[in-house]
Amino acid sequence: MKFLLNDPKFGDMIRVKIDDFYHFGIYVDDNTVIQFGKPPVNGFAKQRDVRVCTTDLAEFSCGTFVEVAKAEKEERKFRRKPKSVVAFAKSRIGEKGYHILNNNCEHFAYECAYGYRRSDQTDEARKDYKKQPVCDIYLRAFPFACANEKIYPKIRLKEINACRSEKVREEKFYAWKLLEEALWRSFRLELKKCKPHKDGGKWLCKDVYFSISHSGEFVCVAVSNQPVGVDFEKIDEPRFHDLPEEKICTEKELAALPTGENRAREINRLWTVKEAAFKLQNGKAFLPNAIETDGVLKYSTAFKTDGGEYFLTVVGSAVETTKIIADGDIRIKKGE
Repeated sequence: MKFLLNDPKFGDMIRVKIDDFYHFGIYVDDNTVIQFGKPPVNGFAKQRDVRVCTTDLAEFSCGTFVEVAKAEKEERKFRRKPKSVVAFAKSRIGEKGYHILNNNCEHFAYECAYGYRRSDQTDEARKDYKKQPVCDIYLRAFPFACANEKIYPKIRLKEINACRSEKVREEKFYAWKLLEEALWRSFRLELKKCKPHKDGGKWLCKDVYFSISHSGEFVCVAVSNQPVGVDFEKIDEPRFHDLPEEKICTEKELAALPTGENRAREINRLWTVKEAAFKLQNGKAFLPNAIETDGVLKYSTAFKTDGGEYFLTVVGSAVETTKIIADGDIRIKKGE
């Protein structure tokens, strides 16, 4: 569709630019333009108050240029005759149900002129919205009720069933079910349509990124529109006291470690950063003391439950938008 600075004719679809938006209508004559809501010169009215109405061309134009739609070759097949366009537009006068995204003035004008609803500026807004960074963290105690007990794809089910430990099987099962829920709640995506597949040792999905972790009685899933890694660990696990510090920390990190009771706690936190970064990078072998944490884009926090305290870290370029969706009895601390 092209828009030209021509004089409008009976039945033309026209538009005028107001600030960053275009307002659309159907031209009848200089005294009558039919549109869904008046031009938003003083801001947008409440949606429930907007109706299909008429104004004269002067009020519609708001003192600026009026552009006239010119159909491209393929669009001409659907173009209604001017009399039909105006008759249809008049039949809608007084109609309500305006929605800025799903039923706006552009949808109305296209439907009058072409018989189908379309809004290019809404489509562009949706594209821009999808480009905005999203990083949602879902955290839940298991077991929990699932919509169904099936695991997709079958190769993932086979992996889960191959685990010798019943607890690990449970963790992996519920983490995968939480992934299904997270994809739907955050992106309205069904797991099957995301085509989960394995690349080396890492599970990937089409058009979205995710990372999984489990510890104690909880499973955790991070979903994002940018690469992401997540890890959480119970604080004061024996390994964070028993493992040699040089196996976990770089020399620089060792030099910066606090003394006293906070030393093991900081090593615990560093471990979650390193494992989350490892998941992000899809490395082959997890060597904590080879992973630098300086300069890593991360969000670390702690949370408490009746069963203990945990560190949680998410790594990736979208961490500034991190939102944690957790069970009601999980008490999240501020980021550390």
